[in-house]
Amino acid sequence: MDLKYRVLWASLLLVGGFAHACGGDDPAAPPPAPVDAGRDVSNDGSTDARPDRAETGPDVDSGPSCASPRRICGAECVDISSNNRHCGGCGKDCGAAAVCSDGICLAPCGVDQARCLGQCVSLGTDNVNCGSCGKRCADGLVCSGGSCRLECAPPLGTCPPAHPVDAGSDAAVSDATADAVADGAIDAAPPERRYCADFTGDERNCGACGVRCAPGQECVQGHCDTSCVVGQTRCDSACFDLSTDLAHCGSCDNACAAGEVCSGASCQASCGLPFARCGNRCANFASDPENCGDCGRVCRPEHATAATCAAGQCGYARCTSGFADCDGDQENGCEQPVASDPLNCGFCGNQCRPANASGANCSNGKCNYATCAAGFDDCDGIRANGCETFVDGDTANCGVCGKKCALGELCNHSACASAHAFTSYVFPGGIPGNYGRPRATRYTVATLGPASIHFTLNGSVPAPGAAGTTTGISPLALPAIDGNTTVRWFADFPGGFRGAVQTMTHATDPGTTVNLGHISENTRINGGGPVALVLAGATVTGTVDYNVWSSSVSGYCPGCILQYVIVVEGVGPSAGCANLYTPGDYPGVSGALGFGFTAPTKAGSYFVRAGLVQQYDCDGTKPGGEPIGLIVVQ
Repeated sequence: MDLKYRVLWASLLLVGGFAHACGGDDPAAPPPAPVDAGRDVSNDGSTDARPDRAETGPDVDSGPSCASPRRICGAECVDISSNNRHCGGCGKDCGAAAVCSDGICLAPCGVDQARCLGQCVSLGTDNVNCGSCGKRCADGLVCSGGSCRLECAPPLGTCPPAHPVDAGSDAAVSDATADAVADGAIDAAPPERRYCADFTGDERNCGACGVRCAPGQECVQGHCDTSCVVGQTRCDSACFDLSTDLAHCGSCDNACAAGEVCSGASCQASCGLPFARCGNRCANFASDPENCGDCGRVCRPEHATAATCAAGQCGYARCTSGFADCDGDQENGCEQPVASDPLNCGFCGNQCRPANASGANCSNGKCNYATCAAGFDDCDGIRANGCETFVDGDTANCGVCGKKCALGELCNHSACASAHAFTSYVFPGGIPGNYGRPRATRYTVATLGPASIHFTLNGSVPAPGAAGTTTGISPLALPAIDGNTTVRWFADFPGGFRGAVQTMTHATDPGTTVNLGHISENTRINGGGPVALVLAGATVTGTVDYNVWSSSVSGYCPGCILQYVIVVEGVGPSAGCANLYTPGDYPGVSGALGFGFTAPTKAGSYFVRAGLVQQYDCDGTKPGGEPIGLIVVQ
């Protein structure tokens, strides 16, 4: 038979065998529960946003009806984490001798083992699954020979809790039991009590407690040797395919006679289907890693364990530690060194881009950096996201991580300072807002300390040096604001700290002259502007220009006698009073009033306010009123 027809016939027989062994998916069955689509490969306790390690190609967006880990393969929506015909990707067939677990073709559980909760456990020695799944030995007892006993029975040896089976890499078993194959999960804590181990065949206690065989090895008579791949059997110290090996045909040491070949695990005169002759041995082109698709086509994937051949295509069981298959080509194996590549750190496509840091690098599959940028620090301890905290201006991490500024303080250039020191105010009014007054008004923008004020009168955002932006020094008396005007400003403080942009609107409204009213302008406290820093209990003096009116014929209070009064929050009597009697219709009377008071003894900020009182004289009555200034007591 021509070679190409033999390959086709062999492949058809293999596919037919798999279909018979695996059967079809039950359309009435509910979809399987999703597996871990983002294993924590870095063992840092967080969930990584990445595909399963066995998935070598990009996810196919099949819509909500076929979400990961399910994928459209042909006309089917299959779970590639558990489907034997599509294990880890479409067309990756595990064959009849393996099972698909978490997207990886694995050998079936070993002798005296069973799958309990998805894991291979040794029913003869597992303290939690002793003799059968879920049968837990009581405290003080150990599982020996499938029974809970006081001591381990020969040939088993006793291992103390100090020799954990697996401290968190690959066992994923309940006490001391070792998996027949790697499962790729992160294990729970080591066993907290003694357990029994078979030193002759336990890969995690090989020859003695705690002696663990390296990945890709198994324990043979107390020594770690290379593991046999799926479809091979160990004979003495080597692995052989008993279905085709001339010296071990069907069983170890069963050699075929001269002129015979081993076909289908029996000595024959010629190779029978689905085998083809390659030299003096038979090969299954559909599944033989040494003759995959043709004689002599050897599967040698890079940085991978257990080369495989499925449907005449080379593959592998899993990537070795520190490598991944980022190009999706099973033929070349795991070509990418994800342990050290900053563009594929830990898993494919994970680029190391630490914020506000220099020297991005990848170490042991985790993103890292060399130094933080000036003014930033790594306060969450996660090296992968870099230096996320702006310690130069973060009140919760001022200067260094964890240093909190007190209530009412801001962080400026890594130092805590009073929030008032970096806030700008407008008087009259105190805070940015919308003000309606009967005439153009002289407003003052002021800060507690020295600052440059940049403002516009057209509603645009101020920009130093730009057309329409005016700059002055605090306290800054603005031009008389008339009509409907929007004023915007911000303050630049020493050290480079810039305050937020503030907005105030003024509307000239003659309707505000009805009844009674006042306008307070040009407040000066202790000889300065409307904002002052004072000592607790200190004497404070000031002046303010006022304009007061009341309706004489109609309105709220025709002919009322009025007093213009200055009051201070936190201070007892009024700080100043002008007895104006009947100021008359707008514009009424204008003047300047001096005031004085003793500052509060408690540190804080206190508005100075102006208001009107209807009395016959200044008797200390305290009205509410509009803020005309501010003192900060230290």
